[in-house]
Amino acid sequence: MRGILKILWQVGILFAVCFLAQGAVELLPFAFPASVLAMVFVFLLLLTGILKKKQIKDLADWFSQNMAFLFVPYSVGIIQYFDLIRQNLFGILFISAVTMLSTFAVTGWAVKGLMRLQQKLERRHEHG
Repeated sequence: MRGILKILWQVGILFAVCFLAQGAVELLPFAFPASVLAMVFVFLLLLTGILKKKQIKDLADWFSQNMAFLFVPYSVGIIQYFDLIRQNLFGILFISAVTMLSTFAVTGWAVKGLMRLQQKLERRHEHG
């Protein structure tokens, strides 16, 4: 019973953050997804220490373990539009391949650049 209450408390924390994000989005002069803003809020709360990792760890672990189950509704939605997807399959695959390769390339260059920067800073620290 205690485990269930702990999970419910963690769900409550995330619902509160989502509720605050929804309110904040209503105040913005431009369109912005409340779910993205809620993730930013959680990040900032964790970063500042207002929210501790242990306060949402069990729920985060549960979401990670059940992520495949959470995507079932989206998969069913895709199946409903299979005819449309089949008509545009080449374009979809082409765009997917181009974005995947560009993401890999940019990520690789960013990591390589950060590694060089880290080595440069280490050399400066050793000689400084």
